This record gives sequence, structure tokens and C-alpha cells, in this order.
Amino acid sequence: MSAEIFKMIAYVGMIVFLNCIIAGLVDLLFLTFLSNSGDVDDVDKEEVASKCLILIIVIAAIALITSLDGALLYSALSNK
Repeated sequence: MSAEIFKMIAYVGMIVFLNCIIAGLVDLLFLTFLSNSGDVDDVDKEEVASKCLILIIVIAAIALITSLDGALLYSALSNK
């Protein structure tokens, strides 16, 4: 029974990681549209988009590590 918990942790970690990849791509797309226009207000928006991308990368890294740890523990505890 405890092995199944780690299997679910691995699945949830991978889902979060894949969602972070999609969010990062959307953020990069948003950042490219902001860099094309020359408004002064867009400089602040570019800073926010850059910080948001860093946050997305950190969350994705934590989710990937969690997913790999869950998969490793599931394989170690399962009797199959």
C-alpha cells in the first residue's frame, strides 16, 4: 500500500513539471511580445515576466526532483 503512495507522488510531480514547461513557454511568448514594443511601461512588465520565468524554473526543478524520487521509492518498495 505504501508503494502506491510514491507512485501517485511521482505522477503528480510529473504533471506539475509538464505544466511548468507549458507555463514557461507562455511566459517566454509573452516576454517576446513585450520586447518588440518600445513603451516605457513595458520595462516593468519585462522585469515581472523575467522574475516569473525564474520562479517557474525553480518550481519545475523541484517537481522533477520530487517525481524522480517518488518513482525511485516506488520501484524500491514494489514487489513486482
